[in-house]
Amino acid sequence: AFLKLSSPSWDSYRIIFKYNDVFWIGENRKVEHLPDSLKGVIKPIVVKKEQNIIKLEYYLWDEVKLKKVILYYHNNNVNVKLKTVWNSGRRLSSG
Repeated sequence: AFLKLSSPSWDSYRIIFKYNDVFWIGENRKVEHLPDSLKGVIKPIVVKKEQNIIKLEYYLWDEVKLKKVILYYHNNNVNVKLKTVWNSGRRLSSG
């Protein structure tokens, strides 16, 4: 459910819980990771409740972009904000 609300192409994203969850196969079939500067940025899913608003914060990875998702739930309404945290500059192959 989190993914469907986060992106129209939800099936290509993974929820990320920690820095090591983000990797891809680069040149010469070498496993690549995010820059070390992002080690402290990625956190597990955070749920906060303030008055009548529930706020979820989590990260999505699609092998090209790492995005932070902030989902607000209030009075049966959902508002989703996406922010690109890091872009590898790669393109997903179309098959």
